[in-house]
Order: sequence, then structure tokens, then C-alpha cells
Amino acid sequence: MFNINIETTNTQSILKFVANSILTEGSYEYNTVEDATNSSLVQQLFHLPFIKKVFITANFLAIERYNIVEWNDVQEELKQVIENYLNKNGSLFNVENQSKKMPVQLYAESTPNPGVMKFVTNKLLTSQNIEVLSNEETKGIPLAIALFNFPFVKEILFQKIMFQLPR
Repeated sequence: MFNINIETTNTQSILKFVANSILTEGSYEYNTVEDATNSSLVQQLFHLPFIKKVFITANFLAIERYNIVEWNDVQEELKQVIENYLNKNGSLFNVENQSKKMPVQLYAESTPNPGVMKFVTNKLLTSQNIEVLSNEETKGIPLAIALFNFPFVKEILFQKIMFQLPR
């Protein structure tokens, strides 16, 4: 059973609806009803005149509103809509779209240490931090096994990604 808690953010127009379990491994940002082809709930939300943007990641939905209403006037009803939808359907996303594979975006970032490179993805690779210090420690970690095939890979650190909404 899904339970939703409401959390404020640093931005008055954005409110977080936090679930008691993980909703998705990726992250999704919707700016229009047309963007939301993979979620009937998000389409439903965009039919409310005050919804400006919906962001979904990990265990929460962050919803940005237009200033035509105050959160205090609508947040409890919105929480109930989200909770009821999740409890009825079990997921935020349409089942027929769940089998579609999403492309993984990957980009490299430099770090202060010139011998270390950071790679960032748009998909959660792990739910925990994993440190692999040698080829012998790669058992059960296919990506680490593949990366240690390169002679220049000495150590790998996989970290879960935490998202922060812009202020």
C-alpha cells in the first residue's frame, strides 16, 4: 500500500509528494500533457489548470504550480489523487509503456584529480554505493567486469544519484 507525504521545497511554487517506496529508477520531467504519454496520472494532473510542471524520480513527484492557487488550497486533494492512483494501479507509468527501453544518457566530467574521471548517467545504476578496488572484486557486478577489461581502469566507485530541485 502506497502512502504519500507532502514536503515543501525551497521554491514556493514546487511541492514534493513523497511515497513510502521507490516509484522509478529513472527520472522524468513533464512540461505538457503531450510529454506524459507514459503516465495516465501525469496526464490527469495536467488537466488541472494550476499544474505547470511534473518531475518524477526515485520515490517522489515534485509538482510545480502556476500562481493561480495556493498549495494549502489543493495539496491534500492532490495527495489523495496520487495515493489513490498508485494504490489502484501499482505504478505511475502505463503498463504497456513499461516494456519499452529507455536510452541511457552518459557523459563524462573532469574531477579535481587529473587521474580520475567521473561518468554521469540519467539512470540509477545502483541503490547503494559500491567500491570496486580490483578486478578480483568484480564478481556479480557485470559493468565492473567490463570496465576492468580496460588496462587504464584501476578502481571504480558506483554511487546512487541524489537529485535536488533548482531553487
